[in-house]
Amino acid sequence: MNLNAYVSRPLAFSVAIVRGLWGYISGSLLAVILAELAWGYAPYLSKLLIDYVTAADQTLPGTAWTAAWLALGIVGLSAVSMLSYRVSGYLSATWMNQMDKRVYKELFATLSKHNVGFFADNFAGGLATKCRNVSTGVW
Repeated sequence: MNLNAYVSRPLAFSVAIVRGLWGYISGSLLAVILAELAWGYAPYLSKLLIDYVTAADQTLPGTAWTAAWLALGIVGLSAVSMLSYRVSGYLSATWMNQMDKRVYKELFATLSKHNVGFFADNFAGGLATKCRNVSTGVW
């Protein structure tokens, strides 16, 4: 990648850096959407459970089973929500670390193309620190 092509175009640089990471990004977004949907339906199932238990004829067979299935549905939706948030966090951490690594590698590749005089005038640790600051400052 030629970083000089992106000097005045930060949006194009961001798109070029995340190329190939769209699976992680879209997976993370879909996991959050799934988690929010599951978290939003749990109160609805709670309402159904309370309405069913208070309004149902307790002598009918299957009343306890229906209430048990509704309660298990609430627990299941909560588990799906929490698991989806964990998956989203894992995918987000993965693509952010991959993006950080790409920026760091590109900056060092560009830095290595400078002439020897540039390195004689600049301290190597200072150059590495600048590359790290830029790569972590991208996101």
